[in-house]
Amino acid sequence: MKNIVILRDPQALKLAPQSATLIREIFAMDEVYKKQINTISKDLEAIDKRRDLAIIGIRIVLEGFIYHFDHTKRNAAKELLKSIDNYEKRITKQNYHVKTITLDHLTYDWETILELKTALITLDLTDWAKELKESNTTFNKTYLKHNAEYLFDSKTDVTQLRNKVKESYTDLINHITAYATLHSSEVYENIIKEINILTKKYNDIVEKREPLDVEIVESPF
Repeated sequence: MKNIVILRDPQALKLAPQSATLIREIFAMDEVYKKQINTISKDLEAIDKRRDLAIIGIRIVLEGFIYHFDHTKRNAAKELLKSIDNYEKRITKQNYHVKTITLDHLTYDWETILELKTALITLDLTDWAKELKESNTTFNKTYLKHNAEYLFDSKTDVTQLRNKVKESYTDLINHITAYATLHSSEVYENIIKEINILTKKYNDIVEKREPLDVEIVESPF
């Protein structure tokens, strides 16, 4: 919206102070959002890569054991691969939330189903299975921690900044409306029309937007 005014020379429209204030408030809010997103992304990406490497490594080893000369090890590999495929062959391609649930259930199966637990011991993969569980648990805890911090920040910094943006926006609109009334200028009238169009589009998007699911993943054991 701010670009509508900027492109028409706010100085000439006598809207320079109001548009400058709005731009400053928007920039401040954007910086907070970027900081939050970057911090969350870096932490979660590192832990997500850790659990990806674990499940990928386990699967590659299991696929190798399928060709093992020892019948017992061969069957153990087949059982474990089947347990993975019961959920999803491409676990690493799932989104954060689904992957966390999938790995949570998979590692639970490996700990509670005797045949799978024995298969891990037979192939000496218990340490790797432990790494998968620990990395997935760490990811979930980190995700929930960041989510809680983000919600807290949103209620303090972001909420305050958003209110300032709204105040600056309202002030700018009031000045535009006043000048349009006093001067009967097409320039101001066109600005108001364009702003109204953008506002309607924004409201339509908000109404259609689905709520964000931040359901906590509970461990089944």
